[in-house]
Amino acid sequence: EHANGSATNADLWRAVDKTAGKPVSSVASDFIDQPGVPLISVAATPAGARLTQSRFGTDAASSKPLTWRTPVALRGLDGLVTEQLISRDEPRTVAGPVVANAGQVGYYRVAYDEASLAPLADALPRLPSADQYGLLKDSYALGMAGAAPIGNFLRLSVALPVDADPLVWRDQARTLAAIDDYYSPGAGRTAYRAWALKVLAPALHQIGFDPKSKESDNDAVLREDLLLTLSQMGDPTVTAEARKRFDASRESLGRLSAAERRWVLASVARSADAKTFQTLHDLARAARDPLEKQALYSDLTTVEDPLLAGQVLALAITDEAPSGQAAGLVRRVAAVHPDLAWRFTLANLPALNRVLDTLNRSTFVPRIASASSDPKVAGELEAYAAKNIPADAQGEVRVALSKIRAGAEIRAKRVPQIEAWIAGAAKAD
Repeated sequence: EHANGSATNADLWRAVDKTAGKPVSSVASDFIDQPGVPLISVAATPAGARLTQSRFGTDAASSKPLTWRTPVALRGLDGLVTEQLISRDEPRTVAGPVVANAGQVGYYRVAYDEASLAPLADALPRLPSADQYGLLKDSYALGMAGAAPIGNFLRLSVALPVDADPLVWRDQARTLAAIDDYYSPGAGRTAYRAWALKVLAPALHQIGFDPKSKESDNDAVLREDLLLTLSQMGDPTVTAEARKRFDASRESLGRLSAAERRWVLASVARSADAKTFQTLHDLARAARDPLEKQALYSDLTTVEDPLLAGQVLALAITDEAPSGQAAGLVRRVAAVHPDLAWRFTLANLPALNRVLDTLNRSTFVPRIASASSDPKVAGELEAYAAKNIPADAQGEVRVALSKIRAGAEIRAKRVPQIEAWIAGAAKAD
């Protein structure tokens, strides 16, 4: 029928529809022929779970209403999975509670109101790993975008069972670390870290500091990311353990195993005082292996003390910085001290430009700025770009401005909501 390459796109979709016994082509066209991501909202009503479709977006352009005929897999708490076709014009009400996007293979976000989320949080230990992961990811993304209560994510975080899949816990550790990055030093960060450390403590107790016989590769991956997150948040047990291992191996870092080296050195560097920082700095300068030298200088960039971080930044404009790593030192310091790195960059542009290649000169400054959540930095970046970057080369500037403004909104709106939820949970306990 379609010999000699005569098949068309329409022929393909007719064949797919025929084989599937369903109107796959009409559903597929909604996803292929228009931009954006569908948002399925689940609301608890007296009649059951009400499912509606809108569009997920974080700004006006990406929030323009569109319609997708969205096949939604629904898992009841009895484990039974059914399917409904939801569109903007055809909402559905089903028996609840349900997990929408069961198995997490659908291309859409799912937002739950608090009433529909509550029974899912209670049932989280009994849900498949994919659904645990999907509920956490959607509740975080939508909560930070203001499309659902951020309390949904925090409630699910508390409910995640200690025996959840290591990759679910790994992603959870990374997400809690990402939230921590939005905080400035102060009482709010102290309260958040105390709550997050309590959430992560069972996972640390389960996984331990050292590899176990016949453990899975996923356990090893979880251990490193979990310990890095705990060290970022100043967990006293992790900090003390890292310091003990470092003191036992500082004369020869080769004594540290591959499994412990990264988290031990990162933890020691992050919490370093002036004396410890100098010890690490001396080790970096003395290292002969280029990869070891690069790793040690990278560890120095994580130091929390801003005065010591300033010393790391100063290295970027000296001959001491490892070859080709000067810009990287500034970028990595910016991840911990964004405004400090930004001020340093503006004050030392001529010296920094001497260590940057031509291609990186138009992207370096906006990338440093993008780590900030301060609206003032956005204005300063715009002023810098207007004078120094051609209009047709400002793509990185636009990306940076979007990140800065999104971060500023999170700090202004979501962080207070997180703090209020944590305070309320503490009172309830």
